[in-house]
Amino acid sequence: PPQVASAARRLIAETKRSASLAAAKDPRTIKALLMAGATKEEFPSWSHTSAQPLDAIYGTGQVNINNSYRMLLAGRQPSGSAWHTVKGWDLGQSGPAAVYYFEVPAGQTLKFSTVLAWHREPTPNLFLGFDGAPAALDLRLRNSNTSFALGTVVAESTSALDTVEHIYVPTLPAGRYALEVSGPAGTTYGIAWN
Repeated sequence: PPQVASAARRLIAETKRSASLAAAKDPRTIKALLMAGATKEEFPSWSHTSAQPLDAIYGTGQVNINNSYRMLLAGRQPSGSAWHTVKGWDLGQSGPAAVYYFEVPAGQTLKFSTVLAWHREPTPNLFLGFDGAPAALDLRLRNSNTSFALGTVVAESTSALDTVEHIYVPTLPAGRYALEVSGPAGTTYGIAWN
């Protein structure tokens, strides 16, 4: 739709204005920013499961450029043992250290949305042209602590069909959390959280 293209153009224009945002220009990151910023309130029947991260009719919901723009301006926040803000993004590679830690302040709850997006890498096939399943990346939201330990799973997205994982928690309570990207090492992805 034109609204999505217009929102993507706005985000890309901002990445060209600031060197610190240049990595967000990657289409995987733009996709993650747009999808993670989407709102669901307009669609009371919106639903998803860990195996089907997008609603069959509404996808991730209604594009909201304000949410996506705020995530973009929060800046790139690479994975690793550091506390991040509750809004942000990264262009990363899957591997053993692909974990993002953040904290919901005491006395607050968040409407939390995160999207992981990557490209399908087709492999050449002499008879079929191209084939191959997309790399299977998974996304888990876990409890954590001051030692950056990965605790119990709060929510997860483990679709075997898509190149998108999406976690949405309408009321995430105060506490420390970790976003864990798992799957074959070396897959470049974009991730955004709001």
